[in-house]
Amino acid sequence: MRVKDIAHACTTTILIHDSLETIERKFQLSELEFLPVVNEEGWCYGAILKTSIQFASPNHFSVNDMLTPLYVSENRHIIEGIRNCIRKNAEGLLLVDEEGFLMGYVQLKELFHHFALSSGLMENGSMLIAEIQQNKFSISEVSKIVESNGASILHLYVSMHPEAQFLQITMILNTSELQDIISSFERFRYTILYSSSSTERDDLMKERYNSLMHYLDI
Repeated sequence: MRVKDIAHACTTTILIHDSLETIERKFQLSELEFLPVVNEEGWCYGAILKTSIQFASPNHFSVNDMLTPLYVSENRHIIEGIRNCIRKNAEGLLLVDEEGFLMGYVQLKELFHHFALSSGLMENGSMLIAEIQQNKFSISEVSKIVESNGASILHLYVSMHPEAQFLQITMILNTSELQDIISSFERFRYTILYSSSSTERDDLMKERYNSLMHYLDI
């Protein structure tokens, strides 16, 4: 799924020569914490954050000094949208076409929501987290272990600590019978860090998802 698939139209924009008073008034009319800066044709220069104008002086104000490159191509995948938001510490992103014209915006909360729905993260199933040394990790081996026990992987992601030598493999599986799968992983020298039944996993994922949505609302 691409970010343009969940985009909203920008109903309020800032022009490059707008005064501070005009910009403050536009923010009052908008629910967003950032607004796009465009020219008369709709070409996007970037964005202005609401927080950046709180202490601005009208006597020494310039839109150019407040600009931040808070935009990505509308054809980016939603995962790239999430990564850009996190890197820029932003609540959302502007979307532009290949020529740089403003096409809309997306919010980080919506990106997380659609990622969860489209990635298999919210599928019914059990959760299993295994750990192994980085230099011994093989995604094909992980798949074979699961499939040899008559199960399938619905969702998988790998995480690691920058200073650690181990990878954590989080899997959501289409079965609630985990004991044989756990035994197989242990025979291949994986350490099992966590496992849950389908019901336990659904409750846990619901709790974590709701916590994330609450955090993003703050």
